[in-house]
Amino acid sequence: MTDDLRRQLCEAEQALVALEGVIAVRREYISLLQRLGTRDKELASLDALITAWSRLQSQRDRLAAAIANGAQ
Repeated sequence: MTDDLRRQLCEAEQALVALEGVIAVRREYISLLQRLGTRDKELASLDALITAWSRLQSQRDRLAAAIANGAQ
Protein backbone atom coordinates (compact mmCIF):
# COMPACT_ATOMS: atom_id res chain seq x y z
CA MET A 1 0.00 0.00 0.00
CA THR A 2 2.73 2.46 0.94
CA ASP A 3 4.66 1.62 -2.23
CA ASP A 4 1.60 2.42 -4.31
CA LEU A 5 1.16 5.74 -2.46
CA ARG A 6 4.85 6.56 -3.00
CA ARG A 7 4.48 5.81 -6.71
CA GLN A 8 1.41 8.03 -6.92
CA LEU A 9 3.26 10.78 -5.04
CA CYS A 10 6.20 10.55 -7.44
CA GLU A 11 3.84 10.75 -10.42
CA ALA A 12 2.05 13.76 -8.90
CA GLU A 13 5.36 15.53 -8.29
CA GLN A 14 6.51 14.85 -11.86
CA ALA A 15 3.21 16.15 -13.21
CA LEU A 16 3.53 19.30 -11.08
CA VAL A 17 6.99 20.01 -12.47
CA ALA A 18 5.74 19.56 -16.03
CA LEU A 19 2.68 21.71 -15.39
CA GLU A 20 4.78 24.45 -13.81
CA GLY A 21 6.80 24.55 -17.04
CA VAL A 22 3.65 24.85 -19.14
CA ILE A 23 2.34 27.63 -16.89
CA ALA A 24 5.63 29.54 -17.15
CA VAL A 25 5.55 29.35 -20.94
CA ARG A 26 1.89 30.39 -21.02
CA ARG A 27 2.63 33.38 -18.74
CA GLU A 28 5.38 34.55 -21.06
CA TYR A 29 3.09 34.12 -24.06
CA ILE A 30 0.37 36.18 -22.38
CA SER A 31 2.89 38.83 -21.45
CA LEU A 32 3.83 39.10 -25.11
CA LEU A 33 0.17 39.30 -26.11
CA GLN A 34 -0.44 42.05 -23.55
CA ARG A 35 2.16 44.14 -25.30
CA LEU A 36 0.51 43.42 -28.65
CA GLY A 37 -3.19 43.68 -27.69
CA THR A 38 -5.81 40.95 -27.09
CA ARG A 39 -5.42 38.25 -24.44
CA ASP A 40 -8.81 37.25 -22.92
CA LYS A 41 -8.86 33.67 -24.24
CA GLU A 42 -5.27 33.10 -23.21
CA LEU A 43 -5.94 34.39 -19.69
CA ALA A 44 -8.79 31.89 -19.39
CA SER A 45 -6.52 29.04 -20.47
CA LEU A 46 -3.84 30.16 -17.99
CA ASP A 47 -6.47 30.19 -15.25
CA ALA A 48 -7.48 26.63 -16.18
CA LEU A 49 -3.83 25.51 -16.01
CA ILE A 50 -3.33 27.14 -12.62
CA THR A 51 -6.52 25.49 -11.33
CA ALA A 52 -5.26 22.09 -12.51
CA TRP A 53 -1.89 22.78 -10.87
CA SER A 54 -3.59 23.69 -7.59
CA ARG A 55 -5.68 20.50 -7.62
CA LEU A 56 -2.60 18.44 -8.38
CA GLN A 57 -0.74 20.08 -5.50
CA SER A 58 -3.60 19.18 -3.17
CA GLN A 59 -3.50 15.59 -4.39
CA ARG A 60 0.26 15.48 -3.83
CA ASP A 61 -0.12 16.89 -0.33
CA ARG A 62 -2.80 14.30 0.55
CA LEU A 63 -0.58 11.50 -0.75
CA ALA A 64 2.41 12.80 1.21
CA ALA A 65 0.29 12.98 4.38
CA ALA A 66 -1.02 9.44 3.84
CA ILE A 67 2.53 8.19 3.43
CA ALA A 68 3.70 10.05 6.52
CA ASN A 69 0.80 8.64 8.56
CA GLY A 70 1.54 5.14 7.29
CA ALA A 71 5.19 5.46 8.26
CA GLN A 72 4.32 6.28 11.87
